[in-house]
Amino acid sequence: MLEDFVIKFTAEWCAPCKQLAPLFKELSEEIKKFFFEVNVDEEQKLAQLFNILSIPTIVIVRNGKEIGRINGMMPKQQLKEKIMSSF
Repeated sequence: MLEDFVIKFTAEWCAPCKQLAPLFKELSEEIKKFFFEVNVDEEQKLAQLFNILSIPTIVIVRNGKEIGRINGMMPKQQLKEKIMSSF
């Protein structure tokens, strides 16, 4: 069972989401965890399950439980540090 992962909630019309996309991809290659991207327009029930109120939102899950949440855009190094500190 997949218990540790990072999930980014996004939408095609969201400009900050588009800016975050290449950083998220780079981090997914650098950090040895599972990274997923969810389009909130296509997966509304999943977005509701995670109580997503704004995008982009990154949710960090460890041992099957949410342990962190990052809202909005930030520099790659800061984003990496926030994710890594959760694992």
